[in-house]
Amino acid sequence: MPHRRLVLLAIVAVSLLIVPAAMFCAYAEPRVVSPFGATTGPEGYPRRGGLHQGVDLAAPVGTRGIAPAEGVVNRIIKYDLCGNGVVVSHGTLATVYCHLSKVDVGAGQSVQRREVLGRTGTSGLKPDPGFELLHFEVRDGPTTGAKRLDPIAFIVGCFDASQGYAADRLVLTYPLPC
Repeated sequence: MPHRRLVLLAIVAVSLLIVPAAMFCAYAEPRVVSPFGATTGPEGYPRRGGLHQGVDLAAPVGTRGIAPAEGVVNRIIKYDLCGNGVVVSHGTLATVYCHLSKVDVGAGQSVQRREVLGRTGTSGLKPDPGFELLHFEVRDGPTTGAKRLDPIAFIVGCFDASQGYAADRLVLTYPLPC
């Protein structure tokens, strides 16, 4: 019996060396599967309609989509490309969240950083199964025609309750739990 226990301990020890460290990290950042400005989608096919206007973050269906900064829900959207979505105004800039299965906020509602906006889903035009994601945009205003900006340039990392975030400019945390 002691021999079996040693073999089991050795297997566990080797397994811990093989498993990536990110599996144990409480603050692993969401994986970008399609960056801003990309010409192909996450599955590798050319994008319809030009360059990618946001970032796609990998997220299993039902993952909480969270507000990355304080703001006011400008509108709830539902159309072919985005599917179910939310637009949040943050002063002169706005953030957009697409492909939601459920929306948990309403137009005119104030939201705080890390408040749940909805749940990721498969609504709208999206990649094939196996590429579940949250499409996230930053716009120079809440209108559909507003200029798109690279969201990654505004993201400082995962939400940290002990961290103070700047109030004089838009500072975002990831719109998914880390």
